Formats: sequence, structure tokens, C-alpha cells
Amino acid sequence: MTLIVKTVGEKVLYHNSPDGGWAWVVLVSAFFLQGMVIAWIRSLGLFYNDFMESYDATNSQTSFITSMAAAMMGLAAPIAGILMRKFGGRKVILASGVLCCLGLLLTGFGSGIWTAYLGVGIIWGIGFSWSYSSTIAQINIYFCRWRGIANGIAATGSSVGSMLIPILAQYLIFTYGWRGALIVFAGIELNICVFASLVRPISAVTAKQMPKYRNLQYADKATNLDEIQAMTVSLEVLDYIQKAEEQKIVDVNKSKCARVLKFLNDYWLLMLLACAEFGIGLCVYYPITFIVPFAKDLGCTDEQAVLLLSMTAIGDAIFRPLSGFLLSCYQNMERKILFIIGFIFLAKAGICAMVLFATGFESLLTFSICYGCLFGMFVTTKATAIPALFGIENVVKFIGPMLLISGVAAAISGPLAGHLVDIYKTYKAAYFYSMGCSILTFLILLISGICVQKLGAVLPEHRSLRAK
Repeated sequence: MTLIVKTVGEKVLYHNSPDGGWAWVVLVSAFFLQGMVIAWIRSLGLFYNDFMESYDATNSQTSFITSMAAAMMGLAAPIAGILMRKFGGRKVILASGVLCCLGLLLTGFGSGIWTAYLGVGIIWGIGFSWSYSSTIAQINIYFCRWRGIANGIAATGSSVGSMLIPILAQYLIFTYGWRGALIVFAGIELNICVFASLVRPISAVTAKQMPKYRNLQYADKATNLDEIQAMTVSLEVLDYIQKAEEQKIVDVNKSKCARVLKFLNDYWLLMLLACAEFGIGLCVYYPITFIVPFAKDLGCTDEQAVLLLSMTAIGDAIFRPLSGFLLSCYQNMERKILFIIGFIFLAKAGICAMVLFATGFESLLTFSICYGCLFGMFVTTKATAIPALFGIENVVKFIGPMLLISGVAAAISGPLAGHLVDIYKTYKAAYFYSMGCSILTFLILLISGICVQKLGAVLPEHRSLRAK
């Protein structure tokens, strides 16, 4: 396990990520985990028409399956954070593999759309959430200097999977029917447990707990306690602990109103970022879900529809590691990471506008490639932004609430977009809606980035440290 030493005041005194050794094994595991989980939900559009025909459902009802899965990614993420702190990332990922398998089995054997809601939407969605949030947390703690590249490589797993899984899904649907395809995929998802076994736990140790640790395991190397104490438990640390215990500032006489005002004054920027996260959830996930039925609506063949998903994955696969490489080589980019994400959404609004004038396969192919590139940039940059904005010690703490906010937005967004399609009888209505949400998200991220630049940090405790 790698070591993070904190004081009683939760101030990080020493953090040393392996950036090598067993960290590369964890990275390979994360690559395959994301390939099996995220790539599958991105290929759910291949089952879209089958769900509609088998369950006699509308666009709005069918799109709610994907929305529920995306919503559960957020709703279950805080639970994953709690479980990670209690049991470690490995056990949480193991449990996610079992849930993903059970969810697909239930949908494959089910007889109504409610089984798809329960199986894919809830059970598989919880497994998806636990696997994704746990994997991201482990990668961000295992890597420091090469965190951007590590996030890029891990995220590329879903892109590679998105190139292969649509082809496999199309073959399985043709051979065994959509139900048989889901049952086969249930067995594939169970392999999450295999890769979870490779993830060694990460430890966050407080300064007071240090005497309890006599032979700490640092990734794949033993760490001597005396060496750690020489680097961490110094006179400065002991002085900090003493001051923290002496102060214990709890002013019971303060009114509730004063506490609320102080909270708003300290964390207003955090709430602004929460609004940006909500905007991200409104528009980032579902456009690719509608690409298959939209292509068929414009007269494209099944093979061309599958090719659109594959081309999206190719652009995605190229730009995920490329973005990570740039973030690792030019670490000053992390200071402007909100601006980078904002301009990604501005570009996304532009390509959604392109879809409004689409007339055939060529137009949708251009959209798919551009969307894949932007989505790849977004995923890697967003994963790197979490420790950059909140600190490595807060990765597990904040990843759950962030996914929760975007998940709630996704739960609202998918059915709303599907409802717009039902009202206007065209899939272009969904992309017009996405364009508007992307512009709004860009503006919020732009304002947030300017505020972070002026204040120096998102959290008040980080601002006070930088001021010193």
C-alpha cells in the first residue's frame, strides 16, 4: 500500500505515490475494467430498437433505461466512497462485478420493460458506479507525476472496448437474439472480479497512527518506519498537532444564520462547480445513445450504424492517452483545467449544431469522429481535474458527490431528450437540446475557472495554505 500521512486536522504532510512498480499492474487492471463496463453502456444503443419492439415502448420510456444506469452511477457513487474507506477499493470492485453480471442476467431473462429498468438501470448501474469510481480513485492515488498519462491509458480501455463490443454485440444479437446477447455479456462482465483481484489497497495514515505501523508495504516495496517518521513526524508536525488540539475552535454561541453565511462564504466556489457538474450531466452522456436510431431514421443500414459507434471509439481512443500525455508533460495545464473542460463543451455545442443539418451517413460519421475526440479529451481531463482541484487526499471524498450530481442530471436529461424526440418526431430535437446545455455548461466552467485563478484554490483550507 502507498502511504498518505495526515495530521489530526486532515492536513496532508507526506504523500508518495508509487508511480511505478505495482502501480502499472493496477493501471492494466483499470484499462480492462473500464473496457468491460463503460464500453458496454456506450453500446446500449444497439439494443434500443429491440427494447422498443419487445416491450412496445416509446422513445422516452426506452431512453429511461440508459438514464437510470447513468443516474445510478451518481447515486451509488457516495456509497462506493464509504465502502472504499471501510473495505478498500479491491472489495468494492469485486462486488461491482457480481452486480453487473446479475443485472444483465435479469434483463436477459425478463419479460417486461420493468426488468430492464431494474436489471440494467438499477443493478447494473450500481455495479457500473462502484467499478468506475473505485478505479478512478485508485489510479489517482497510485500515480502522481504520471497521473495524466495513467488516467488517459486507463480511460482508453473503454474506447478500445467501444470499438470491439459493438461488433461483438451485433454478432451476438444476430446469432442468439438480444436476450442471448445480454446473457453472454453477463458472463463477460463477471471478469471484472478477476481484474479487481489485481488492485492492491491504498492506505491513508494519520500521524497519530504511525506507531501502529511497523512494516508498511509501499506498492511492491517494503517501507521502513524510521525513514517515514524522519520525513513526516518532525517537530513541525508535532507542533501542528499540539496547536490543533489546543485550539479546537467550536463557537457554540454562533447563531445558525452566521454559520450558514460562513459556509456560503467559504464554499460558494464549490457550489458553483456543483452547478457546472450538473450541466455536464445534462449533456455529456446521451448523444451517442441516440446515434444508432437516428442513423436508421436517416436510412442508414445496421452495418453503417455500428460503424458510427466504432468511429466514435477510434477518436475517443486516440485522444484519451494524448490528453493524458499533454497533462503530464505540461503540468501547468492543470491550473487551467476548468478552462480546458469548458472549451471542450463549447466545441461539443458546435458539433451538435452540425447534426441539425445532417442528411445522411457522411454527416453522422463526421459527428461521430468529432464527438469521440472531444469525449476522450473530456474523460481524461475530468479524471485529472479531481485531485488538481481538491487535492489527492480528497479524491475518495469528492468523487462520490461529483458523480451523484452528474447522475441526477443524467436521470433528468435522458427522458427529457427522449420526450422531445417523441414530441417533434425527430432525433434532431435531442441534439438541439444538447447544444443549449453545452453552451450553458461552458459559461459556468468559464466563470468557475476565473474564480479559481483569482482565489488560488477551490477549498478554503487550500487557499489559506497557499496564502502562507
